[in-house]
Amino acid sequence: MVMSRAIIFDWGNTLMREIPIQRRPSVHSPLVEMMPGVAEALEELHQRYICCVASNARGPEATTLGIVLERTGLDRYFQRLFTAHTMGSEKPSPEFFDGILQELEIAAIDCIMVGDDYWRDISGAKAAGMRTIWLTSSPITEGTDADVIIDSMQQLVDAVATLDSQNP
Repeated sequence: MVMSRAIIFDWGNTLMREIPIQRRPSVHSPLVEMMPGVAEALEELHQRYICCVASNARGPEATTLGIVLERTGLDRYFQRLFTAHTMGSEKPSPEFFDGILQELEIAAIDCIMVGDDYWRDISGAKAAGMRTIWLTSSPITEGTDADVIIDSMQQLVDAVATLDSQNP
C-alpha cells in the first residue's frame, strides 16, 4: 500500500471559484470565493499531508494568490505555493511537476494532484508519475487515466483515502 505524503491542489475551480466576470483573483475583489467543501477537506487533510497549491499564475497575479489564501484563511493549510512565475514553466509541462517533486523532495508516487482541468492538471501530473483526483461535473469520464474522479470537494477526503488504500 502506498501512503501519500503530499497533495497538490490546482487553484481555479478547485480551491477557488473562478467568477466569469473576473477570471483572475484580486485582493480587492469581493468575487473571490472558496469552492464548497474546501475548508472542511483541508482541515482534515493538512494534518496528515503536505498540502500545496499549483497554479499557472504569472507576474502580479502570482503574488495575489498568497494574499487571497490569507484573506480567506486557507493559508494555514498550505506549506508551499507553486506558480508558473516561480517554477519557470506551466502545467502541464513535465518540468512544472518535476520541479514540485524536487522542491518537496518526494517521489511522484507519494504525491496526489487534485484539479479540475483534465489536460493541465491530470494529464500533466500523470505524465510525471503522480496519482490524480479529477474534480469534474462532466458526464464523460470514460477513457481517462485519472485515478479517482469526484464531482465535489466534499468527496475529497474519501477520494484520498481510496487512493491510499490501493496498491500502485
